[in-house]
Amino acid sequence: MLGGLRYDMIGYLGAIRIVLVDDREMIADGLTALLQSEPGLEVVFHAPSLNLAMIGADRPPHVLIVQAELRDGDAFAAMRTARLAWPRIRVILLVRDLLDSLLDRAVRARVDGMVIDREPTASLVDAIREVAAGRRAYSPTAAARLRIRGNGHADGPTHPPGAKLTAREFDVLNHLAAGHSVRQTAETLGVTRNTIDNHKTRLMRKVGVHSTVALTRYAIREGLITP
Repeated sequence: MLGGLRYDMIGYLGAIRIVLVDDREMIADGLTALLQSEPGLEVVFHAPSLNLAMIGADRPPHVLIVQAELRDGDAFAAMRTARLAWPRIRVILLVRDLLDSLLDRAVRARVDGMVIDREPTASLVDAIREVAAGRRAYSPTAAARLRIRGNGHADGPTHPPGAKLTAREFDVLNHLAAGHSVRQTAETLGVTRNTIDNHKTRLMRKVGVHSTVALTRYAIREGLITP
């Protein structure tokens, strides 16, 4: 036990090791139990945040499953952190509401897999096995949405309101929209104030607004951040 979080192992030889980050306790418990019952899958830890999961997992996982709508964090920032800590990690995004903006961010971030909450558990199990084998695995619902939008497949490019933003611009946007100053944002991201000012200027130019308030409204309206 660590901070009230369970350490779950099933010990399959050569199993796909999984870390689950989901702050919905009942759903995470149920999902862990279901995955534990699948041959060849090993949930080594589940936690409500990536930081706790990284502390609790005693071995690098093969697959990280992260809830897209974390209450106390950005799933995409968590994904970037995980990839730095575990360079060979494969990431599956677990989504409650399939917003176009979320789907587009996932494609831009090269998320390895995406599964919708309401889909059968088999979709998630299949996705885990696929991404562990080095392939992309967007669930039928997500893949269908991409095709409808003219992408053809889950690896294709998209053209959403937020797709023209770089990963760093998303980081800056999240901080500014949360009310952080340019100085605070620069300190948090480890860059200079001039760098943040330049990102802010490019952000406003790209989305056609002229103030931080308007930029925040744009981000909320398009579903790029959670209000």
